[in-house]
Amino acid sequence: MHTTHVKLTGVIDVKRGQSLLEQIYSGIEQGKLFFNFDFSLVHSLDNQGLKKFIQGLIAIHDRGGDHRIFSINYAVSSLFLSKGLEKVLNILP
Repeated sequence: MHTTHVKLTGVIDVKRGQSLLEQIYSGIEQGKLFFNFDFSLVHSLDNQGLKKFIQGLIAIHDRGGDHRIFSINYAVSSLFLSKGLEKVLNILP
């Protein structure tokens, strides 16, 4: 089982989201299907960054992989809740 740890930082907008999506695709191409996403240093996540992140998660799951998200702050947690994503994302306390 190949696990990749991804530590996100700053503001995840469309540009940073695209970079993250490319990082996920690269990991998948290398055979990594299990991703841990550390949000401890993320200040905010906008809708376009979220869209790219979700595209990456779909790619992981389409290939039989899985993900974990941890250390999210209030702003990011609120965004996930407002979109109903807490029901489908694997968020650890």
